[in-house]
Amino acid sequence: LQLGIICALLLLIGLMAFVTMMIRSTLPIEFLILLPFFAIIISILFDSRTAFRWLVIAVLMVAGIRGNDFTIAIAGLAAGVLAIFTVRDIKSRTQLFRSIAFSMLGYTIAILALGLERADSIADMSLQLGFAAINAVISPVLTFGVILLIENLFNVATDLKLLEYDDLNHPLLRALADKAPGTYQHTLTIARLAESAAVAINANPLL
Repeated sequence: LQLGIICALLLLIGLMAFVTMMIRSTLPIEFLILLPFFAIIISILFDSRTAFRWLVIAVLMVAGIRGNDFTIAIAGLAAGVLAIFTVRDIKSRTQLFRSIAFSMLGYTIAILALGLERADSIADMSLQLGFAAINAVISPVLTFGVILLIENLFNVATDLKLLEYDDLNHPLLRALADKAPGTYQHTLTIARLAESAAVAINANPLL
């Protein structure tokens, strides 16, 4: 299932790169390729290291499909790496929207650095930044919806879902604390022991 999700996302990124080649446009539509979305969703479903490895594969694939266009590869890599950083220790779904600023920061640094190196006009760089901003906004929003779909459709327990279960204000846990306080305290103690054991063997302590 996990490999299937990654392959489907890679196929989507490759298809987007191919479409940007087929569309004859003077606009920098290549900056709409959802590389930050790819990085964020892989990071949430797996971990940041896995996300970085697959992001490198994705940007190289995009560069190859677009005829060795390493401008979009470098920009996508910069935006994707910063997007991964924002969700590395994600605690709530609203934290996803922090990725908008960091993805845009990555695109901005790459676009300005490459544009100044090639002596691009301010108008060209501004247009690229505009399309990158659209991508930076769309990617976290799209991730929000896709994560919900994957969790419910494939019964995948992401860290976000586990954190929602771990909320002590959850109605079921509050009811347990009110109606069976002894069982509630015993459950918390066992949970802490399980967490410590998981840390000791490098397992997922949240799970």
